[in-house]
Amino acid sequence: MMTFHHHSPRKRASGYSILQGFIRNNDNLSAVISAQMEIWKFKITGIYPEL
Repeated sequence: MMTFHHHSPRKRASGYSILQGFIRNNDNLSAVISAQMEIWKFKITGIYPEL
C-alpha cells in the first residue's frame, strides 16, 4: 500500500515531464500546436464573438 501511494504521483509527474520535454524539444510540434490553438481561438471567437 505504501509503495502504491509513493509510486502513483511519481509516475504521473514523470509522464508529465516527459510530455513537457517532448513538446519543448520538438519545435515543429510546438509550432503546429500553436497554429492549431490560433485556429481554435479564431473558430471559438467566430462562434462566440463576446469572447
